[in-house]
Amino acid sequence: DEKQTKKNMQSMNFKNTWNSKVEELANRRKANKEEHAINEFQEYLLFKVNSQTKHAIILGFVHRLEEFKISKIEYSGNQRLMRYGDSILPLISVSQHLGLGNRQHEEKKETISVIVIQKAGALFGLEVDEIIDTLSTDVEETQGFVKQVGIFGNLNSPNEIIIIVDPFELINLVCPQLQPPSDVKI
Repeated sequence: DEKQTKKNMQSMNFKNTWNSKVEELANRRKANKEEHAINEFQEYLLFKVNSQTKHAIILGFVHRLEEFKISKIEYSGNQRLMRYGDSILPLISVSQHLGLGNRQHEEKKETISVIVIQKAGALFGLEVDEIIDTLSTDVEETQGFVKQVGIFGNLNSPNEIIIIVDPFELINLVCPQLQPPSDVKI
């Protein structure tokens, strides 16, 4: 009887240990699923340019958001620049480089909205008309219908289409020397 009781207890301990391990594994899978579901959401910074359609940049690309007085803009040749701490910040007009022209304001603006992006250790300012908000969505990006430099694709949100801008392609237009040689694979 004693041996049988001991075997039964060992068997119960084994089952309890096994069940707790299975339960632990199930809980880990559940947590991983929830974490994965959270990771499926992409965050964007929404902004306006000279277009009726909203535009966005993946939020992870954004270094800082700034507002500068127009009177502080300087030039190097035809490149607009801002003094930015100890460095120089080249300004890139998103409207102009996407072929949308420049917005004609009835009243003169005193400031510009700038999205600061870092590439290859250098900072660049993407000038936009207005920074709107952030968007967290699980809507999949679709490729643009027309291949255009500076555009990743589109988001077909429930309320509107949003154009996803590729800030690095815009930077490459202004500073092509930052692109790796074509024979180098990244």
